[in-house]
Amino acid sequence: MSLPLELVIPILQQLPQRHLLTTALVSHDWSQLSLTSFYDSVYIHTNHQGKRFFEALRSLPLVYRQCIRAIYFNVFPWYIRADCVMNHPIELLPIYCPQLQSLAVVHLDNPVLPDSFAMVDVQGVHYSSDIGIHIISNDLPLCPNMRCIGTLLGSESLKKYRPIFQQLTAMSLEEKQLFDLLDQIPITEPPSHVLFPALHTLDLTCSSDDDIFLGVAALDWLQYHCPSLSHLSLQGFSFNMIEVPTQLPVHASLVSLDLKNVTIENRHWFYVFAALYPALRSLALDVHFLDSIQLALLTDEEDLDERVRRHRYGMTYEILHWIVRCASLRSLVIAKLGQDSVAHDLLGMLAGMALDSSWDCRLTCIAIGECSKESFQIVKELLGCQPLTKHLNTLCLPLDTTDNDDRATVNGCAFVRPPTFPPCDLAPDSLANISSLHLHQGFGGTTVALVQLLQTCTNLDTLTLRNVALEHDPCPLHFPSLASSELLTKFNLTSLALHGCVVYRADLFYALLQHQLPQLSSLAMVNVKLLQLGPDPFLNLDVALRNLYIVWVSTEAGRCYTLHLYENQSSTRMTRYTCQADDIHRRFPDTPVLHIGCRYADRVFFNRNKGMNDSW
Repeated sequence: MSLPLELVIPILQQLPQRHLLTTALVSHDWSQLSLTSFYDSVYIHTNHQGKRFFEALRSLPLVYRQCIRAIYFNVFPWYIRADCVMNHPIELLPIYCPQLQSLAVVHLDNPVLPDSFAMVDVQGVHYSSDIGIHIISNDLPLCPNMRCIGTLLGSESLKKYRPIFQQLTAMSLEEKQLFDLLDQIPITEPPSHVLFPALHTLDLTCSSDDDIFLGVAALDWLQYHCPSLSHLSLQGFSFNMIEVPTQLPVHASLVSLDLKNVTIENRHWFYVFAALYPALRSLALDVHFLDSIQLALLTDEEDLDERVRRHRYGMTYEILHWIVRCASLRSLVIAKLGQDSVAHDLLGMLAGMALDSSWDCRLTCIAIGECSKESFQIVKELLGCQPLTKHLNTLCLPLDTTDNDDRATVNGCAFVRPPTFPPCDLAPDSLANISSLHLHQGFGGTTVALVQLLQTCTNLDTLTLRNVALEHDPCPLHFPSLASSELLTKFNLTSLALHGCVVYRADLFYALLQHQLPQLSSLAMVNVKLLQLGPDPFLNLDVALRNLYIVWVSTEAGRCYTLHLYENQSSTRMTRYTCQADDIHRRFPDTPVLHIGCRYADRVFFNRNKGMNDSW
């Protein structure tokens, strides 16, 4: 039975690229449609990939070059340097890719502080806001079909794109470019010319080392010239003293606000943000306040301590009311709020208001980014507040403890072992609804008991662990059946990412991956040390992987410089991918080798070193 082509197209768009090569063999029409989807989006993760891509463009038939709609450069520091993007002949893109609609310099996603633009669909690497400033030079010609510009352009390049501002849906601007536009194209009454009518994502970045202040007038200008804006990111700006206007513009279309590394000097700014953006569904806060030295300039020395206390309390109170009064808010990210105590005080107040029913909490996502010596205890209090967590499906939590913490109190268990998550005295249903969990620590010796965690989070499908020790065995006092059972419990986890972790009893970890995660589709191990694994181990996964990312993995025998990837098809095993550092193995023939088998893997990335120069 033949399908109408209008039905074939949406089906092909959902298929992995490897399957598109198969569907291309069905017929001439299917071949054209399959290869059109195959070339639609290009992800460049390394310098070598970028070089090969631009070389291939010269010989690729025009019919396929016209299919390229999006190009993404990943500049996460371990993979590709931002300045290396400049070495590619991007000035040829309008010629070789005449239908190009999206060009973005991105870095891999982080659950703590999400980026404005769509990232590569991979987890497990650390957030970095340092993607560079003028990554795309002034030599970038006009691409007439461009919709998304996911990087800062030089001023000359930005001028070239003025004729198509009205069709842009996403773009980045630095402070000088914004202020130039404010001066050149003011607000007019009645409305005449709207500069960005289709824009829904805007990233404003301050690249100056000086304090650059944004005022209400600039936000008013954005509301006028970006009437469809739904996602706004403000990075590196300062918001100083303010007289609150009697009438504030309302930007009702904005549903996501991301304040990155901003300084707020006056608490009334939080009232202004709440009035400007009443329909927020997502709020991310990475905010600095005035410190004691700055406040000392504003008051007498003898009043300094009291001034600091009142300043901190005022900020906390205004943020609290902003969150509580925003009925549409569903996602709250607290990456940084002044001093550590501000975030902890705020979370305590939110929990208290949820418990006494003065706040009907509807949050589905809470992410806490900052780490402190009190993090683990704050996390326990947060998870113990059922009215606050009842709707949550996504959590990002810090797990830091100190050597002075009483382990029985931290673990909720008399069984002496390192501070462990999840604590044994956690209510059974505290994490039952969580489908996406991200745990991290900056210091301390917290351990994650993996089997105990999976048993506690019965609906978990995505797990990211960063800078923690990972052990296999659950607490024998509170989970004796898991500790002694010969039956292997199956878990629903589909995505697992480890970053900066030490895995104890890696042999049992391998066994869990092989036999207890039948739905696993994405596996990332970055800067991971596998202990008690044995020589030349073989991770044989009976699953199809969408993503396999192996970066800087080592065992007790040393760094793994070689990866052998096998595809298990029927009764045969085929070597699909071999990556070997010949020079290393000639000098050190006993270096460990990673052997990984699976049904197939769509996207594979292997990097033998942490350094970016060894990526391929």
